[in-house]
This record gives sequence, structure tokens and C-alpha cells, in this order.
Amino acid sequence: MDRTADTALGPAGGTAVPGPRLVFFGVTSRRDLAQRAAAAAPDAHFASRRAWTEDPGEPRRRLLGGAPAVGLWFWTGSQDEFEAQARDILLRLVHPLVGRGLPFCLGFPFEPEVLEARRLTVAEATRLDLEDIGRLLRAASPGRAGDEPPDGTGPGASSPHDDPSGRPAAPRRPADGPDAVRLDDAQRAAVQHARGPARVLAPAGSGKTKTLISRVVELVDRGADPSGVLMLAFNRKAAEQLEERLAALGIPSTRRIGAPAEGPTPGGRTGRRRRPRPSSGRDSASGHPVLAPPLEPEERPAGVHCATFNAFGYRYQREILRARIQLDHDGRSLRTLMARAMETAGVSLRDLKPRRGSDPVGAFLQALTRVRAALEPPDEVEVRIESLGDAPLVDVPFGPVHAQFTRAQAATGVQSFDDQIYFAVADMLADPAHRAFVQARFDHVLVDEFQDLNGAELALVDVLSRPHRRLFVVGDDDQLIYGWRQADPRGILEFHRRMPPRPWSSTYTLCTNYRCSRAVVETGARLVSNNVVREAKDIHPRPGAQDGEVRFYGSPSWPERAAEMCSFLRREKQRLGCGWRDLAVLCRYRSQQLLVALALDADDVPRTPALGCTLFTHPAAKLLRAYLRLVCAPDELSGPTMGALINRPNRFVSARDTESVATAARPWSRLRALAAEEPASGPRPLSTLVEQAASLVATLVPPDSTAAGPVSSDVTSGGDWTSDDQPPSSVDLVWAVVETFGLDGLWAAETDAAAAGEGAGPDGAGPLEVFDSLLLLAETYPEFAEYLEVWDRLRLDEEQHGEAAEERAGDEPEDDRVVIGTIHAAKGREYDSVVIPDYDCDVSRWSAPEVEEERRVVYVGVTRARDAVLFTVDTSTGFVHPFLRELVEAPDPGEHESLTAWLEEVGSCDAAPVEGACETAEGGASRPDTAQPPAALRRLIAARLSEIEVLYPELVPERPSTAQDGQDADQRL
Repeated sequence: MDRTADTALGPAGGTAVPGPRLVFFGVTSRRDLAQRAAAAAPDAHFASRRAWTEDPGEPRRRLLGGAPAVGLWFWTGSQDEFEAQARDILLRLVHPLVGRGLPFCLGFPFEPEVLEARRLTVAEATRLDLEDIGRLLRAASPGRAGDEPPDGTGPGASSPHDDPSGRPAAPRRPADGPDAVRLDDAQRAAVQHARGPARVLAPAGSGKTKTLISRVVELVDRGADPSGVLMLAFNRKAAEQLEERLAALGIPSTRRIGAPAEGPTPGGRTGRRRRPRPSSGRDSASGHPVLAPPLEPEERPAGVHCATFNAFGYRYQREILRARIQLDHDGRSLRTLMARAMETAGVSLRDLKPRRGSDPVGAFLQALTRVRAALEPPDEVEVRIESLGDAPLVDVPFGPVHAQFTRAQAATGVQSFDDQIYFAVADMLADPAHRAFVQARFDHVLVDEFQDLNGAELALVDVLSRPHRRLFVVGDDDQLIYGWRQADPRGILEFHRRMPPRPWSSTYTLCTNYRCSRAVVETGARLVSNNVVREAKDIHPRPGAQDGEVRFYGSPSWPERAAEMCSFLRREKQRLGCGWRDLAVLCRYRSQQLLVALALDADDVPRTPALGCTLFTHPAAKLLRAYLRLVCAPDELSGPTMGALINRPNRFVSARDTESVATAARPWSRLRALAAEEPASGPRPLSTLVEQAASLVATLVPPDSTAAGPVSSDVTSGGDWTSDDQPPSSVDLVWAVVETFGLDGLWAAETDAAAAGEGAGPDGAGPLEVFDSLLLLAETYPEFAEYLEVWDRLRLDEEQHGEAAEERAGDEPEDDRVVIGTIHAAKGREYDSVVIPDYDCDVSRWSAPEVEEERRVVYVGVTRARDAVLFTVDTSTGFVHPFLRELVEAPDPGEHESLTAWLEEVGSCDAAPVEGACETAEGGASRPDTAQPPAALRRLIAARLSEIEVLYPELVPERPSTAQDGQDADQRL
């Protein structure tokens, strides 16, 4: 059957070139196509074109005059070859054809079903390119309002070079609204983007939110329907801020998507739209695929739709699928479903023989995250289990378990946050009618924090913005710090590979940091420029920005570093005249927040709770406390605690003996009895455990210790303590227990396993981080009884308030208190000054992408400060983190000696005239600008000396220390 289509195709922008727009299917040859074209448009002149993956260019006038020739393309390959090249054909040929409004004639040897909308799985999402080709070629209406400014300028509209026609861009009035007069040139160029997809690279403090809001105002000013605008934000606070700023400009917002036309859904339910509308299907006359017509404004909920990705997925499922969702906040329900799915799929823990202390169900949940967040195909994912069987590591296919888990979710409605997005995307792909509806629902899609999107979120944006790609994304690849949650850097870095090529897509770069001081901007830019995989940016401070400072304070003692932290916060509050809430201490790990809180409390600095800090209820802390009790008061250990302790680390004690101890009325006595029954030859794990405890008691714990109750006489007999012995410190006791029982090796192995499985969050407390915090707590409270007393008090407080603190972690403090948080949690926030305590993240065994992401974490931390930053550095290790060195200019050899001499010289020249005083050092060496007041110059030199001494101690000449040295160092600042 001869199927033809002669569809009038309006341009997406500019003026359409007169001529036919023809698509033919079932064409047998180029001659057949030419004959059909001549019959359909006898007055047109056709010219054969062979390149399907190249921009067709501007229409070329014929030498003898007349209308330009109409390009004629015939696909000579197979259908499979066309499908394999669909993306290149869509981006390089079809989008430019539509964008220029060119006439064309395309012929295909296959039937139109290839370009029809169809049901797709997540793994088949690339077939949307075929659907887009059909939709764009057969579109019957011109571009929607808002695609271009009223004067009809071409792509980009900010520069004549962006317009393929070469026409200069006509001057336009800026977007209306209070932000318009404050847009700089780069922001204005982005806001006035004409059509097609646009990427805005917005470094920290460059005004990305203002640019996003101004873009909406611009679209509305051009005549776009606000109800057809979708704004997707990364978190709830950002979405609410967008709604508030739109409301201030008189632009309404909505949180409703609406419902599609009446008709059966995959689940057999019926939609609720007031009047039916045609959905995807076939034209009754020609049999060709057609689409639902665009939604009319009165059919949409009024207002710009602002949402987080999770909220949008939830609303989609509730409004379109009529789904009942039970969100699992703590993961318990999902863990139960996963254990059941494993059993149903035939994954037997009895056969796997998982290592004691491992978490096979947790490993499968981690695999689920890879599928639901990163969109890895479940059949290609394997779960690695540590086994006590013949093979130490067993890889289990995840596909069958995932299928059973999905069925269980469908029956119960239990979902995670990842599932909210995943199931929305999966349904859009599976149901062409739903897909057509939601694409018609939104004319323009704007995305904030684009760099942080994971695979599922990128897929959602991809589906929603098709086929016209009226997409406007704002982000900063230098602030991509969510790789642990499957954030895909390719989304922002390879934007133009996934979108129509320039000039049919554009990138705008905002380079001015309006938030931060000169020192903060330059320091952060110096650090992040060491990354290789990034978009180059010339980041600079605003004109007239304050100088600010980035300081480093090093000491081998935490109490000294804590005192400097508190002193810095007090000085900044007085210097800036700000509130306590405008100052922050941003930790790399949540486990660090406890010691920061204790230090601020001791110095009477008001502070927020240690937000989301899980330290004393962490398994590592519980295990350490159990071993301390084993040494100090073994009779007080409960049966379950003693039973768990026996094989942590794994001593290969039988399950029968472990159960016997765990259920005994006197667990410690039962353990000692079992140890006595062990044969003299062969392994004697229980005897070894008893002997290790007795040895520690004999050498470390005084007989009259009441730190945790009376010491068992069974253990302490044989101790050689006298009344003159000095009791060991808390640090000594903790270290002795950890090393004697092998806890350090256990925690190191758990840390490696968590890193391999990506099971821990970026700022989460791993076992080694928890141990470090408990050691620092022991250093703060050297008396063991007081140490345990503080431990118990803080554990109780954590158990009572930990959940509430976690809920408050994303909120701004209501009271005037210093904010304690993590760098990851502070992303998107800003403070007057910031302290980053004891940054020491070990990246020595990380991959290059992981190292670059960690460098971005430090960059984000630095750029949270508007004015000043203080880094405290633990100098007891003798190690200086390379990222800290990258923050400053590397010193020249001999620079420390020269600056020391200059500092003494400036001090002696205070009474001399400023201009020309002390102009050169011996030998004419260059020096800081002595035209500055001597006090300011002294501060600059002292700060540089401090940088060198803390970050490059090997370049500081040794000299005999005196009591005066400490006073001199203090007087520098």
C-alpha cells in the first residue's frame, strides 16, 4: 500500500522557507521517491541529498533563479541500520530541518510503524529518538509561544553568530521584574535564549536562582502560558523558594499535574479528565501515527509547576496512575520485602553461607539503588556476597530478585525515594498515551542543580522535554558532589552530545561570583582548577568585593584547635556584626560534629544540635563499648551483647556455643566455662578471648575501678597494681582494647567493603570515623570514669533526639546559634564565615573520578563563606592533605625566611612614611606592596607565613625553640 504524507510543517523559529514538506514510506528506490515527490509537488525543484547525519544548511538559490531546490533524502540502508543511527539523524538532520523551517522530502523503504509511539521498557528508552523523528517531521502546527522573542530572531538571540542565517540580533528590552535591572551581561544572555535546549553553567554565587526566575518571566513576557512551564528543583527548600519568588512577581504556581483524557490505564482504571481528548494513535484516513493535540490553557492547572524530582514522581503516580504509595522512610519495610524477594527467587542464605557480620540483604538493597537511581539494567547487575563456602566471594544475579521485589512492591505500595522517580519514568515509557499527555502538559522545562541528577532524574528530564527540547538547565559541574547517590556527570558535561548541536542548542557561562570575598573566590578557583574533567570557567569576584581571608591553623592538639575555632567564631561575629546563625562549622563527616559541639559548649558559644549525627548508636561504637565492659565489668554484659561480641571479629565460634552464651543467665560465667572445656590442642577461640581480657585488666585497670561497676574478681585476679600506680588515661584504655581484640582490622575491612559497595553516604560515619571521634572524646576526657559518663549521657541524648535532629537537618536554624553541619548538607546555603575542622579525607586509593569529586567537596565547603574561612589542621600526623596545599600558591624556596625578615622590617618601619618606606629587601627581592598601611601589610605577611608553616612545614627552616616563639606567633595576627 502506497503511504504518503504531505504535511505542512511550521518552523520552530523564524520564517518558514516556502516549499513542500513531504514524508513517504514504502519507497523502493531514489527514482521512486523522485517520482512521488514530483507528483505531490509538481512546481518544486528537488535536489538529491545523501548525508543523513549532517546539518542540511541554509537553502541555496538556483543559478538560473527561482525558488531554492528542495532537499530529497532517501534512506538506502536497512531498518536496523536506521534505528542504530536514529539519534544522529534526529540531532543532526531533523532538528536543523525543523529549526530552519526548510522544505524537504524524505523517503523510507520501511513502513511508518517504525516511527510510531510504542510501549517501551526502561532499557529501550533510546527508541524515543525514532518517535521524535516521526513527531517532528509530521508536526502540523508552528512552534509554541515562547520559542523565540517577538522580533523573530534566530537561535540564541544574544549574538549574531548564534543565528545560522547571519542576521544580526535585533535589540530587545530585558525581561520585566525586579531582577531584570540587576542582570549582568552573561545572565541576560542566558535569560534571553531564543529556542532549543540551553545549558547555563553557574558557579557558586553567580546568581543561578535569579537567572532561572528571570527566564520564566522572559517566557511569560513572550506569551508563553505559565501553566505550561515546569521547574524542577533538587530539594524541597529550593522548590519552595522558586514558588515564593514567582509569587512576588505575580506569577502563580501549582503543585498539580492534572489527569489525562479518559481511557483505560495499564491497571484497568479510568482517568478523570472532564472531557475526553484523543491520545496517541493512527489517523483514521491515512493510517499514519498522530499525536494528541496540545493541551489548551484552560485544561491545565493554573500556574507554573514547581516540584522536586521526588515530588513530581509522587504526584505523577498519584494523579495519573491513581497509585497508593507508602513511603518507607527508615528502610525497614523495604528490607523485609527484599528478604522475601530473595527467598522467592531462590537465593538461599543457607547455600550462600554468608560471612558472619556481613549483610547480604543490604548488599541486594545497594544493587537496587543501582537499578532504580542509576538505571542499570537489573539483568546486568550482580550482587557480591562474602561467603564461608568453597568460594570466598559469590556473585549472585540480581535480575530474578529484582523481578520478585517489583511484584512485592506492586502488591504493597511500599516505595523508597528512588522509586518515586523510577516508577514515574517507567510508566511514561510503558504507556504512549501517558507519555504524550505529560509531554503536551509542559511546553518548557527548567531544571535547577542539573549537575546533581542521577540516571533516573536525567531520564525524567529527557522524556518530559521531548520532542522539541524546550529545555533550560542550570548547574555547575564544579559542584557535583553526589556521585555516591549515582549522580551522573555526563548529564551536564555531555549536554551537547545528547541535544541538537550548536546553534540549535546553546551554553551560557556565568563567571562572576557575587556572594564571596576576593580571597574565597580566588582560593576556591585555584583548588578546583586542578580537576581535569570539567568545563573551563574564568571565575572571578564581583567588582569591589571585600578582601576576606582563608586561614589555616595547625596544632597537634584537638583542644588547641578547638580553642582557635571558637576564637575565630567570636572574632568574626564582632568584626562582621553578624548573628551567630550567620556563622557555620562545616565538617567533612557527621561523626566530627559531636566534638565540635562539645568544644562550642565548653566555650559558651551557642550552637545548633549535632544534626543527623549517628555516633554512639553506631554499631562500631556499641561494639567498642561492649569490649570496654568486657574488660571493666564483664558480669554486667547481657547475653545478646556477649553473644554478638564473640564473633566480632570473627573467631569462628560455633553457632551452638554462641547461642549458649547469649541465652545464659550469667553469660560471662558461661563463656568462661565453655573456654575451660576447649581441647588443649587446636584452636581455642574462647580461651584466647578470656585470656586477652584478663591480660588487659592485669596491666591497665586498677582493682578499685568503679568506672563501669565493680571489676570481676574472676578476671582481675593476678593483677599487679599498687596504690602508687598512675591509672591509664582514657586514650590508653581505648587503644589497648582496640588493638588487643583486633577491632582496628575489623573496622578497616568493613570500611573497604562499604567503599566497594558504595553503601555509605558521603558524610556518613564509617566505623573508622566513629573510632576517631571516640578517640578524640577520650582525649578531651582523659579520666576514664568521666569519659564513660559523658559517653552514656551523649548516647542517651542521641537515642532520644537523633530522629528529630535528622528531620531538622535541612532547615535553617530558628534561634541565633552557630550552625553545625556537614559540607554535603550545606550545599546551596551560605554563611558569613565558615570553619572547616580537621579535613583529612583519605583519597590515596580512590579512582581519578572519585578524587576529583572529593576536590569538589572541598570547593563547595570553601564557597559557602561570604567573607572568611578557617581550616584547622591536625599536625600530629605529619601529613598535610594535598587539597589543602592546592588552596594556596605553592611557596618558593626561601620564601619563609624572606617573609620573616620582611615582617621584622615592617615592624621596625611603622613610624616611617608609608610611601617609599622599606621599599626593597637586600638584593632587590620582590615583596608585598609596602604602599599598604604597615598593620595591613603585617597581617598579609603573617597570614602567608602561617600558610607555609601549616601546609608546607618542610620548607620552614628549623631553629631552636624558645618560650618567646609562641608569643611571637600569636602577635603576628
